[in-house]
Amino acid sequence: MSTPIIQVNELSKTYRLGGLGLRSFIEDLKSSAKKFGVPVKENANSQRFKALDKVSFDIEEGEVVGIIGRNGAGKSTLLKILSRITEPSSGSARYTGRVASLLEVGTGFHGEMTGRENIFLNGSLYGLTRKEIASKVDSIIEFAQINEFIDTPVKRYSSGMFVRLAFAVASHLEPEILIIDEVLAVGDVDFQKRCISKMGEINKSGKTILIVSHNMATIGSFCTRCILIDKGKIIHDGSVDEGISKYLTLGRSGSQLGYWELKPKIQLPASSKQYSQIKSIEMLDNSNTRTHLLKCGMPFSILLELDILIETNYLDIGIAINRHDGIQMSLAISSWEGYSKKFTKGYHQLSVKFPKLPFFSGNYTLSVWTKESTSGVSDDSVQSPISFEIIDHNFNGHIFDFSAHSHAGSILESSWTRI
Repeated sequence: MSTPIIQVNELSKTYRLGGLGLRSFIEDLKSSAKKFGVPVKENANSQRFKALDKVSFDIEEGEVVGIIGRNGAGKSTLLKILSRITEPSSGSARYTGRVASLLEVGTGFHGEMTGRENIFLNGSLYGLTRKEIASKVDSIIEFAQINEFIDTPVKRYSSGMFVRLAFAVASHLEPEILIIDEVLAVGDVDFQKRCISKMGEINKSGKTILIVSHNMATIGSFCTRCILIDKGKIIHDGSVDEGISKYLTLGRSGSQLGYWELKPKIQLPASSKQYSQIKSIEMLDNSNTRTHLLKCGMPFSILLELDILIETNYLDIGIAINRHDGIQMSLAISSWEGYSKKFTKGYHQLSVKFPKLPFFSGNYTLSVWTKESTSGVSDDSVQSPISFEIIDHNFNGHIFDFSAHSHAGSILESSWTRI
């Protein structure tokens, strides 16, 4: 059995809060003294924050691992320790081979040196000879697309130029392990696509990649394994879909996790002219499991519970899917699909099945409304009670064809049945 290329064992990192100047210097001296076994009296008033708390995992050669979590969870601290930028407070992190890291914008670059000079500087830090670096310079410059600025001091570069050059250098110097933080978000869409493509090439050659991102579409479509960190601890290590699902539930209320219920259950007065009341909404995946995480092109369904307050022959029900910025992407209305408008008084459950979800990866919300046709106005509505995410528009090994489907305001094919 081969030895893992990365071995992390009981890794912890503690930071002082508010330590500045002389006090910080004294604390650093105490910390150094402790490492040599010198007894040190602790300051009871010092505040500490544990960024990582006994984190352990192994990574095999050739794995593509997504590290996700909320802001402050400890992701970047972990990458800095693996990149030898920060020392752990306790535990160990070992790896085999050359590591190339792309963390904060400008890290590893000397501002007074030109882009070309920084390429040679970084290459030498990775252990390459000048001849080896020279053989890669042209391809690095071409990938970064900063030809006209390559002999300009990098202190005059924009953040986007910094990232393009930094990624080009890190990805072309043949590292055994490539570590990338959220910094790719600085680049434009075209650059991000080229980065993903390049990382794919690196992985096909058997290299290992660690990537931190808040973009679940990137994690879902690119990574083969997911590590979810929360409050300095690993709470999931394994399936990418399951890890993303757990991540999306962190800090969110039940009304957002694929299910919404009217609370409190409002009792309308007998004199009310309202015909219906929406009681609950539930989103199910193609295996009829409640979810807030869907894959593009796959079927899903919505379960609705309605309380019909006044018997009617003219009730329409509508379901709208909106993009995260509020733009309506699709609409399904019961009567358009031949479903009966007639409802007797009392509770009714409806299942609405959608054979295909033709939208790009991203965040969406779902809204539901009812309308009594004789009145011509909305009878009841629930705006964006459920948030969900489409994580992948590459499914079953095929890229979905959006040409006739992904237009804002389109009508989704649906089938309505009463349970």
